[in-house]
Amino acid sequence: MKKNRPIGFNSYTDDEDQEEPQKKDTRFLDFIQANYSTAGDVEDMEFRTATELQYELNEVLHVSTIKINDTLKDLGFDTKFIECVPNWVLYKK
Repeated sequence: MKKNRPIGFNSYTDDEDQEEPQKKDTRFLDFIQANYSTAGDVEDMEFRTATELQYELNEVLHVSTIKINDTLKDLGFDTKFIECVPNWVLYKK
């Protein structure tokens, strides 16, 4: 018996739907690893919120702030609260 598919403009193959989120995840991960590290000199230290990182990537990649926070936490970046706003501590490479 054939599986009923919804009518619309979406792709009906399951492989294409799964590849796109993985590409976005790796592009954001590659961006962070290429530009920032978890430790470094004080001169290279930057404080960035997830919203600022999202704005920086807005033209190239659409990433949610939740995904940004989860990825940075998994990579081991620290957070500091500046005026009650959580900021990620990033060291420019």
